[in-house]
Amino acid sequence: SVNWGQVFKLHRDVVESEPGVYQVKIGGAAFFANYLALKGDLAKLPKGKTVIFDLSESWCVDHTVMENLHHFCEDYEANGGHAEICGLDQHVATSKHPLAPRKRSV
Repeated sequence: SVNWGQVFKLHRDVVESEPGVYQVKIGGAAFFANYLALKGDLAKLPKGKTVIFDLSESWCVDHTVMENLHHFCEDYEANGGHAEICGLDQHVATSKHPLAPRKRSV
């Protein structure tokens, strides 16, 4: 059964873990329906720094979020920063596409 509270509220934490390095920790379910809150947080990040998306605490990430994070990384790097997505090693993709939805396997 679906916990609708998990679907509509994205568990996220944006912290500057060291000078110039921003950790964006995403937990729970990351779906198109709750991505806008994260998008607002990302718009506030300073340019030219390092942004690390940690998805290790998420149990599900849909293709919309994967695609938006991927595009954020491309755009951020094109503007002089560095961005990466990590924490998906325990997730299984639903297809071979690099931006396919993922669900944590353990």
